[in-house]
Amino acid sequence: APLAKLMLPVLYNPRHNGLEDMRDFEVQLGTVIIGRYRVVSTIGKGSFSKVFQCFDLRRERMVSLKVLRNEKDCFDGGLGEIRMLTLFEQHDDHTHQRLRLLDYFYYKEHLFVITELLRDTLFQFYKFLDATEPMGMRTYFTLGTIGKVAQQLLATLNHLHSLGGVHCDVKTENVCLSSATRREVKLIDFGSSMLPLDTHNSYVQSRWYRAPEVILGLPWDSKIDIWSLGCLLCELLIGEPVFGGATIGEVLAAHQAICGPHPRALLERAPREMRKMFFGPDGALYILDPHGKPEGAYELRPQATRLKEHLEVDDKGFLTPTLT
Repeated sequence: APLAKLMLPVLYNPRHNGLEDMRDFEVQLGTVIIGRYRVVSTIGKGSFSKVFQCFDLRRERMVSLKVLRNEKDCFDGGLGEIRMLTLFEQHDDHTHQRLRLLDYFYYKEHLFVITELLRDTLFQFYKFLDATEPMGMRTYFTLGTIGKVAQQLLATLNHLHSLGGVHCDVKTENVCLSSATRREVKLIDFGSSMLPLDTHNSYVQSRWYRAPEVILGLPWDSKIDIWSLGCLLCELLIGEPVFGGATIGEVLAAHQAICGPHPRALLERAPREMRKMFFGPDGALYILDPHGKPEGAYELRPQATRLKEHLEVDDKGFLTPTLT
């Protein structure tokens, strides 16, 4: 296939060689970046980047400005996000709420990505409701609201998957409200997204949202986004991860507690070293050298339960608002 071209503006002082004294890009409130973006507040920071609310002096509007860390993996992830959002823009079918890419550039040894400014993430919002209002989360995240959120995210994922992409990190921290009153949301953070020719490894998806085939080192495709979306929707209803756990072994145990034993055919297809990491010869789940106990292998015996008991609603009641 012919190569595509991404034009990355490199902004610099012509009287400076571009090398910086410090590895990190220090930002203070009021700082004006490239003479255009005035920093108003800090939105958040993670392993790969920091995000700020800025005022665009040229367009006179608030925007979100992401500064990627000065490391190869961070830079690659930032370029991947630019690539994916540009692809979305080129193939916009107006059937979904997409995150709007506004600007990007390289400055002082850092990659900057500017997007539209959204509201809180779903995680921040439901934690705020839970902490400030009795039954506040249940009042807002009704089955109707969750159904509307599901419809919007399914439309976005359907479009992404039709372009050959996989988001690889769907979770409540990566979905933002664009309007709380209208229950409108947008999927964000495409830095981990992959296209068909990207190397598919086993270190994708956050632990609580990670699909079994990813954990077990099996081939995976766009269906892993749907698994994560299901986990996200359940979390909005109950206020905590449905497959929570401090380790991968505990997450697998949560899978078994709610969904039953992992299918033997699935385990038999998994690479031997991955299977031995979590399962004994009889298929029983175990954990090795747990914290606070003598060294050795300890069998995990998940207490069987049903998803209906956690959600307090049956399959039909949960899915109907999404399908109508």
